[in-house]
Amino acid sequence: MSLIGGLWDAGGLTGIGRTFADAITGRTGLDADGLEVRVHAMSLIGGLLEATMSWAEHGHRDDSADLADRAIDVIEHGLPAAKS
Repeated sequence: MSLIGGLWDAGGLTGIGRTFADAITGRTGLDADGLEVRVHAMSLIGGLLEATMSWAEHGHRDDSADLADRAIDVIEHGLPAAKS
């Protein structure tokens, strides 16, 4: 079974999401079961998953930490302006 396939098993993404939500709650004091915290937690997971997929698809040539930082920047600040 692949790593990505294993994330979809019972408790996989849900368990990771709960861990992220608990960490967010610890930093913000917001309710871990609140929609906003849950959406933010899963947004982080989705962004990091896509950064990992991009790293793998491009032959592991890019700096994985840089890709993770870029993903988090998008979540934090939104999409960058289009280059003209």
